[in-house]
Amino acid sequence: FLTTSDERAQTTADELEKLFMDSKEVKVAPPEEGAVISFQYTDFGPSLGTVVSDTLVADLNIRQLILSNNVRVNMKVTDFDQNYVAITARFGTGRLEQPPLPWFDGFAETVVDLGGLGKHSFDEIDSIFSDNSVWNGFYVNKDDFEFSAEIIADDMEPQLQVSAIHQRIVWPYILRFAICTSNTPKPFVSQFILQLMAAYMIDPGYREEAVRSYKRDVPSFMNYLQHSLDGAIEYVDEWLWGNDGRFSLPATEEELLSYQGSDVKDWIHP
Repeated sequence: FLTTSDERAQTTADELEKLFMDSKEVKVAPPEEGAVISFQYTDFGPSLGTVVSDTLVADLNIRQLILSNNVRVNMKVTDFDQNYVAITARFGTGRLEQPPLPWFDGFAETVVDLGGLGKHSFDEIDSIFSDNSVWNGFYVNKDDFEFSAEIIADDMEPQLQVSAIHQRIVWPYILRFAICTSNTPKPFVSQFILQLMAAYMIDPGYREEAVRSYKRDVPSFMNYLQHSLDGAIEYVDEWLWGNDGRFSLPATEEELLSYQGSDVKDWIHP
């Protein structure tokens, strides 16, 4: 029991004790078990790419693949972290073709990251992969888009060799994969992490809850811009880009609050 009042009735302790004792007599039903949700993105059709080039860069110990569908793969085994795999997929042109809207890239990152998928909400995805040490994220870089994923190798299902990557996507720009593994004897990556990345690439959800999450942070972001040293440096960066609208900063909160999930979809998946 917590109270912020300096005044307390003489019977308060007795009343609280009675409430507690009465509550012990109330039967509480156990929570109902929710239905098990299965991941709906496991079939992307037949492979669209075959390996046409397989090169080993000996001095750097990097294996480079080129697939027939313009996908390029760089793989390297390291000893940085035990049983750890990091995957990065880069595609498109990023902020180079961004609409001239201030801080729209940050809005797009939030909407894609937290907007779930067409068939799953963000919370459902979190539940589906709760038994595995999996992380993924979306970034808008200056000259490309990036999906990154990390996974603990102990949680991997070694079912899919890297050389058999089969993204059913044909982008107008080259898709590049960078895969870094630690202490794994063969270049295997988890099938489900590739399925998750592919799902985000072809069917992001752009859900309204992600838009609400972004807009809740707008006031604190504007305060950061206007009243911190790092915020002042952001304005210097804007000036260095020649006040280009793609790299500009918002003048008011209303500019950021006007963005909608459909704006991101029109840009990334027109």
